[in-house]
Amino acid sequence: DQLSPSPFNLDPATMNHFSFLNLHGGLSGCGFIRRGFSIRRGVSRTLLLACTVSVPVFAMSLDDGLAAKKDGDFPRSEAAFSAVILTEPKNAQAWAERATVRAWQNNYDAAIADWRQALVLSPTNADFHTGLARVLNWKGDRSAALSEIDRALLTKPRDPELWQLKGDIARADHNRA
Repeated sequence: DQLSPSPFNLDPATMNHFSFLNLHGGLSGCGFIRRGFSIRRGVSRTLLLACTVSVPVFAMSLDDGLAAKKDGDFPRSEAAFSAVILTEPKNAQAWAERATVRAWQNNYDAAIADWRQALVLSPTNADFHTGLARVLNWKGDRSAALSEIDRALLTKPRDPELWQLKGDIARADHNRA
């Protein structure tokens, strides 16, 4: 059986880090499936262990994601941040942390979407504007990256790191032309 795409962007690589249980029978009573996943019909159904036990996916915390990130286990880190986002969709820090690990895995489009969501929740956060600027720069959209740096500088006008990053991006854009 295959899981359909999740509205929370839990891709197959992320899903591999969740525990699965092969069950024969119905799916009633599984809130996780109703919220994020549907299962295609087949002979057997693969069901997240989280649906039958004490919901270990939801037990993952921001600290679990940060520890995995520090250890360099980016897929596990992404899974932890995704679990936090499922239970706390207004947690801007979780969106930002997931954006970071997605960018480090070269998943730039998903990272950009996560940074934008973090900024919806915390529009004046200079670090979030800077994170988005870095990913836009890595993707090659230097003019958008410079715009995000300018937004960050509105909040932190004397930050030398921001001015350095702005200069680096501007030089890269000039050298490209």
